Amino acid sequence: QPDKPEPATEATQTAALDEPVAPIDLERLARTLGEDDEDELFFMLGIFNDEFPKLLDNLDKAIGQQDARAVHDCAHAAKGAAANAAAPAMTELMKSIEQDAHGEEWEDLKIRTGVAKTEYSRILQFCNDRT
Repeated sequence: QPDKPEPATEATQTAALDEPVAPIDLERLARTLGEDDEDELFFMLGIFNDEFPKLLDNLDKAIGQQDARAVHDCAHAAKGAAANAAAPAMTELMKSIEQDAHGEEWEDLKIRTGVAKTEYSRILQFCNDRT
């Protein structure tokens, strides 16, 4: 008879909840690119990291100018880049900004863009830890 797994205790459940989710889903990225060589994956992430700050800067400018159409378009471009890089939290953040751009809640959009910058820092750290 196979060993039954130990039932989860409160401590193991709490530990599982405390583990941060990686900002990049490498398995998803490998499937997307059809490539499982880690060096190649991180090379592609390097391209993302070269380009993504420009997208965040454009988003910041659009929010500063209170241009709802530009905010929508910038967030849409950043969402696509994040999705292609298999960065699920960033993808969701950009999706929410894109969807809410026309509501013109400028302070809220600034806050969420700040959260996106923090998430981007996590992506950079993730990449730097593996190179």
